[in-house]
Amino acid sequence: YNIEVREKNTTNCTAVSATGINAPNLPHSLLILPTDPSSCIVDDGSITVNATGVELEYSLDNGPFQSSNVFTGLGAGQYGISVREVGTLFCSITGMTELFDPLPPLPNITGNPTYLQGTPGSQLDAGPGFANYFWSTGEITRTILATEGIYTVTVIDANGCEGISNPFEVMEIEDTEDP
Repeated sequence: YNIEVREKNTTNCTAVSATGINAPNLPHSLLILPTDPSSCIVDDGSITVNATGVELEYSLDNGPFQSSNVFTGLGAGQYGISVREVGTLFCSITGMTELFDPLPPLPNITGNPTYLQGTPGSQLDAGPGFANYFWSTGEITRTILATEGIYTVTVIDANGCEGISNPFEVMEIEDTEDP
């Protein structure tokens, strides 16, 4: 570009200078590598961003830009990534990713859905391998002795993830055999 500067209302007092404008380079080939959190209660997920370009900086969810291409301490959720050349304002490339908590545990109550009248009830079992058990009756053991009613159990696994069972109905039946 040639820039000409002229004194106002004159035609002979001018100066000309040549200059160039360098457009910022747009980053390209964006690769987002998510690492899911290891637990439902600890935000230890991360996102690594790989992009090609010169002197890049990175932003998570429209936050401040940083020189590191790694974001840590993240929980489950959707995240927006922006990458730009350092010092530019508008020439960026963007992408989205999502982090997921571990799958919740799925307790399955087993046991006899009926018991004979005059007996203590039916033993229900929430299954092995959970750190904590919380029955709808308030009991906190793996197994319970159940009388007529509808039961659920909430469990917490070693990752701190919580899951709840489907309802399990127990019914008392009469003994129809002759003594």
